Amino acid sequence: MNAGAGGTQIDRQWVSDLVTVSVLRYPEASVRRQHTHRYAFITLLLRGSYRETVHAQRIDYQPLSAVFHPDGLDHEDEIGPGGPDVLTVELGPAMFGGLRRKLNGVGAARDLTGGPLVWSLLTMYADLAHAVRHPLLVEEPMAEVLDVLDNPRPGRLRRQAP
Repeated sequence: MNAGAGGTQIDRQWVSDLVTVSVLRYPEASVRRQHTHRYAFITLLLRGSYRETVHAQRIDYQPLSAVFHPDGLDHEDEIGPGGPDVLTVELGPAMFGGLRRKLNGVGAARDLTGGPLVWSLLTMYADLAHAVRHPLLVEEPMAEVLDVLDNPRPGRLRRQAP
């Protein structure tokens, strides 16, 4: 395992020209103060307890919750007891193609939980676990995710009062 930010362990990682897929293990309960990420990314909680605060909204992840984060989004993470396992997919700028201009206006996290999108993420996770690392196995499902973001359904982000 490689060390990531804030003591996070990178259990597995696969990198293509367009995306980086990582399985992260957080060692213990903690709070990661307000921060941003250079690239847009998707988080899928595999196991454990995890919470994010984005602006005034709190997102309580349950196992198999998936949330899209646009690049540069300020947020804070709360790592639950026992440390969760998280699948993250970072989307490089080239992955957005013609959608980039439209998605630049996306300023909030989007809940993608449920349905075929989570299935695609779980399939990527299984492929990564079995060392199947062809770029299309990751890039094609991410193109589907971007299609959903381009045509969002309202009310998908679970909100909870602080």
